Amino acid sequence: MKDKITGIIKKIFSQREVTVFLIILLVVAITSIIQPKFLNSNNMRSIALSVSVDGLFAIGLTMALILGGIELSVGSVAAMTCVITGYLALQGVNIWVACIASIASGLVVGLFNGFMISKIGLPPFIVTLGMENLARGMAYIITTGSPLSVSGYLPQSFRFFATGSVFGIPVLFIIFIIISAIAFIFMKYSKICRNIYYDMQEYILRRKQ
Repeated sequence: MKDKITGIIKKIFSQREVTVFLIILLVVAITSIIQPKFLNSNNMRSIALSVSVDGLFAIGLTMALILGGIELSVGSVAAMTCVITGYLALQGVNIWVACIASIASGLVVGLFNGFMISKIGLPPFIVTLGMENLARGMAYIITTGSPLSVSGYLPQSFRFFATGSVFGIPVLFIIFIIISAIAFIFMKYSKICRNIYYDMQEYILRRKQ
């Protein structure tokens, strides 16, 4: 029985995720000792919001890396889609319609990148590097290089997703957790994801030959 428990413990601690989690706990503990105010509610909320935004980007980037690709344009494309949303809102377009339009623009960019990589045969590094500059340029063109102030054009229902809380937990962080769980299940248990991975590996091997 003792050997079985020991084996389970060793198996748990052999997981990379557990190691990363323990390192994070150690950093939090040390920071809390150095600065006791680190663990106050306002700071934890700020960290949760920051982690949520970066984490949502990381989910998509993780999928791209697992499939053997790379995505350099994600930051610029995110800026472009946000600018599109803000610009349409300032023009009087319903904020939810503006969001759909910005998501559609991001989808077009993704389809274009995928087409150039899978059909034309260009390296992901080159395609996404070019798209990074193109999307950033589009954002500058739309805004003419000036910030967009949309604070007075956003309904409370929309603000709730960015600043609202449920039982003290930021809504954006809850959304991040839900999407992370869906992405985990998809990548670990979905046959579709495995087929995409195997097809991508076969494609990479063919290109190397």
